[in-house]
Amino acid sequence: LQTKTHKLSVPLKIHLTALAFNGMLYLVVVLRCLRGAWPVEFHAWAPLFYTNNQREGIHMAKIFFTYEQQLNKLQLEKDLIIPNTTVAKLTLEKLSYYSLIGGYKQLFKHTPSQKYIYGVTFDELVAFYYFDEELRSLFMKYILHVERHINSLLSYHFCEKYGESDTEYLDINNYTLTKKNHTQINRLVHSMQKAIALPSQYTYISHHANTYSNVPLWVAMNAFTFGQVSKMFQYITNDVQYKISQKFEHITERELHQFITVLARCRNVCAHGERLFSFRIHETIPNTLLHKKLQISQKNGSYIYGKQDLFSVVIALRYLISAEDFKAFKSGLVKLINKVLKQCPHLTHEQLLKEMGFPENWKKLCDTKNSCFYVIYALQFSAFPHPLKYIHTLSFLMTINPPESLLLTQKDDLPPPEINHPFHLFYKLIQFLLDTLFHHLGNFHRFHSLILFIINRFQKMHLRCYRCQLPAIIYLVGIQQHNGDNRHF
Repeated sequence: LQTKTHKLSVPLKIHLTALAFNGMLYLVVVLRCLRGAWPVEFHAWAPLFYTNNQREGIHMAKIFFTYEQQLNKLQLEKDLIIPNTTVAKLTLEKLSYYSLIGGYKQLFKHTPSQKYIYGVTFDELVAFYYFDEELRSLFMKYILHVERHINSLLSYHFCEKYGESDTEYLDINNYTLTKKNHTQINRLVHSMQKAIALPSQYTYISHHANTYSNVPLWVAMNAFTFGQVSKMFQYITNDVQYKISQKFEHITERELHQFITVLARCRNVCAHGERLFSFRIHETIPNTLLHKKLQISQKNGSYIYGKQDLFSVVIALRYLISAEDFKAFKSGLVKLINKVLKQCPHLTHEQLLKEMGFPENWKKLCDTKNSCFYVIYALQFSAFPHPLKYIHTLSFLMTINPPESLLLTQKDDLPPPEINHPFHLFYKLIQFLLDTLFHHLGNFHRFHSLILFIINRFQKMHLRCYRCQLPAIIYLVGIQQHNGDNRHF
């Protein structure tokens, strides 16, 4: 390609397209380098082939700028205050313009003009960049706690059922295989097989493969990604899922899978240094008691916070890590938020929480996990043929919707009833129900409707006989709603 004053020495492919805008004819030349680098003289005339009229949908090509040119553009064109250009240049060398400015500029810009809000400084963007970096470190720390816990439980209970041979977890028949998920399970098994294949970058994989000709699942887990572990949990059989979910309070197998799926996505963002504060995903976590207690607003039947954003990760951690760990996590998160708000005076508290997907009362998370719920007490007594010799209280947490979780606690402060108690038959019904649930049902969402069916059936059969025994009913099986100090039976 040759012009009057410039000549390009690299081969190019030229596409000419005529586009009409507002009655004018523009000749758009798209240049694509096939091999080699662009000659230096190209940058002198390259803008001639583009229009910077964004209203017509044509954007100017991105071209290289030196650090000095980048800072001049920020100051002169975008009205960003740069107190110290020397320090700012060193910062750009360390972080890059794209990572710093491209990632966090929108928080500090005036939308109509696309210029920075009056008074915003370069230091505020840098402070927010490091806030997001510390945010990734904080979330990554506790997500790794969950990952290790899930890896340990999954490898233990899978090997407990199928054995330690690597052929077992690489056998698609040991998963819940259907026509719909056959392809996904094959893909999962292939990825796991590839992770333990030789030669391996992991010395422990090579050691077990060469020494024992076998890589047990508890060893292979270290080579699997959290995404692979999430998929493995999704497709393992229901009985193994159930055993794992029982190690976490108040959640079912399906809810546990949703939680770890969201955590796996967040882990990838943290590991690759991507922007975290505005984390958004397509997957969702289930509706929980925390959503209800925090009174999060809904739109089109779905909560606007805590479903597909960073707050959903916080809720998942609330259920999957210990109370002590979550308090430490929450304390660190509060400190980070307060710190960045002091360093960025042009950023409001409400604006930051909205970008992060946090409700204003998010700090109440530590106080809401076991409050404001309905409880059904079903008492088991040693007078009946059952291995348990203690009085147990089955406290089932449920909302108006199908129940979300199950909590089993021991309670020995109630005296056992006499064997000829008038509600002896009712005890047997409850005993049968509990045995059925614990040994045969993996989905505890059925518990609510099942136990209420038995209660209603029993009351209809014996209404006249026991209508005056209301204190006994409350003593034996009570439905109480906890709401502050008021208790309604």
